[in-house]
Amino acid sequence: MGAAVMAKHLTGLPFVWTVHSTAFDEAVEAKVDDWQYSLERVGGREADRVIAVSKRTKSQLNSRFGLKSKKISVIYNGIDAKRFASGRSARHLRSEVLFHGRLTNQKGPKYFLLAARDYLSRFSHRARFVMSGKGHLGDNLERFSRELRINRSVSFPGFIPERRLPAVYSESDVFVLPSVSEPFGITVLEAAAAGVPAVISKTCGVGEVLKSCLKVDYWDVSAMADKVHDLLTDDGLYNRLSERSRAAANRLSWDRIAGETAGVYAGV
Repeated sequence: MGAAVMAKHLTGLPFVWTVHSTAFDEAVEAKVDDWQYSLERVGGREADRVIAVSKRTKSQLNSRFGLKSKKISVIYNGIDAKRFASGRSARHLRSEVLFHGRLTNQKGPKYFLLAARDYLSRFSHRARFVMSGKGHLGDNLERFSRELRINRSVSFPGFIPERRLPAVYSESDVFVLPSVSEPFGITVLEAAAAGVPAVISKTCGVGEVLKSCLKVDYWDVSAMADKVHDLLTDDGLYNRLSERSRAAANRLSWDRIAGETAGVYAGV
C-alpha cells in the first residue's frame, strides 16, 4: 500500500486500490492492528478509485474508512469453473462435509468443529468431517477436536496442492464456511463449480452472488448442523442447490471480471 501511494506522488499516475480484505476482517474477534488500519486509511484516501469484492466490503469501507460510495465499485471475484467441473456422479448416500481454507480465526474453523459435535450428538445419519488447509491454528484445532471427543469423525489432511483441489471438492458432499468476517469466500465458488452445495455464515460476501447457499449466523452451530443434515438427507433440496450452484459459478468467469475491472481503470 505504501509503495502504491508513493508511486502515485512520484509519477502523477492514478492509483486504484482493490480491497480483498481489511484490518477489521483479519482481526475478527481480536483487537484491530492499528498500523494496518492506518495504512489502509491512507490508501483509501489517496486512491483515485476503489474496487471492493462485495457489497459487504463496500459498506465497511463507507462506515469504517469514511470512503464515499461514488468512489467505490463492487466487482465480485471470479473462477475458472471448468477446472472444478469434474464428472462428479450423484451419490445416494451423502456423508462427507468439507471445510477448506486458511486455519485462522477469520475463517471460523472452531465453529465448524462445534457444529460437527452438535451434528454427531443429534443425528443418526452418518457424516465424516474434513478440515483441510493450513494456518497457525492447525495444531490447536486438532487438539480441540480431541477435547470435543469427535476426533474419530474428523480428519485434518493439511495443505492441499492446487492440482489436487478439484478432486477434493468432487469427493465432498457439503461445503461449510463459517467465517466470522469474509469479504468474499472464493472457496465457496470452487465448491459450487463442482456441484457441491454450501452452508455459509451470513457474514460471507459470496452469498450476495451465490443465492443457492444456505446461510446461518457463524456462531449458531446448531443451525449449521441442521443445514448440513438437510443437505445430506434431502435429495430434492440437494439436487436443486447443486444445479443452481453450478450455474452461478459458470456465470462468474474471470473474463467477465477482467472486463468489469478494465472498465473501472478506463474511467480513472
